[in-house]
Amino acid sequence: MASSSVVVKLASVLIICMTVIALHIQVSEAASCNAEITALAPCLTYLRGSSSSPSSKCCSGCKSLIKTTNTKSKRQAACNCLKSSATEYKVLASRAQQLPSKCSFSIPYAISTSTDCSKVN
Repeated sequence: MASSSVVVKLASVLIICMTVIALHIQVSEAASCNAEITALAPCLTYLRGSSSSPSSKCCSGCKSLIKTTNTKSKRQAACNCLKSSATEYKVLASRAQQLPSKCSFSIPYAISTSTDCSKVN
């Protein structure tokens, strides 16, 4: 009987550890996503169609985001964040696709909600 009690306790500890790790990952991803949204917040008037061109702050935010997403995993996380945020913030796809040329930067993948972020290098 004592051995089954130990197994139950170990299983409980394992479940608690897995839950804590999963929550930590979710909080880290959310914090990261906030950074992307904050960097691109000045672009919203352009991305929603309220202004004819992106502001200098918008372009600076884009370029800053490119610099800070300097690893494959960071670029993939940013891609996922921005894809999920595009609908929430009512971003016009055509405006998002024009940002690289309007702000004079390039990225090696299409800006689209259909982009497979797992393939972003």
